[in-house]
Amino acid sequence: MFRSILENWLQSSINQLKSNVSHRRITMIYYEVLCNSCKKIFRVYEGSLKYKQFKERKSRTFCCDDCGHKIRIEAIKNFFR
Repeated sequence: MFRSILENWLQSSINQLKSNVSHRRITMIYYEVLCNSCKKIFRVYEGSLKYKQFKERKSRTFCCDDCGHKIRIEAIKNFFR
């Protein structure tokens, strides 16, 4: 008897948690920024360093992660020459 009451209570608790989770939405705040190198638009999400820098000065030039990585690798190669 106790086991069936416990199972019913657990099942109702699980169903209640599932219904609460399905109604939550997470919204991410972002800016769409033009890459200075490849001229593609990329997103800068809230909480990142680029988001903070863009919010402070919108006139500054930015590059996407791929171009930033390529530029960094080229700089390292040229440093060792």
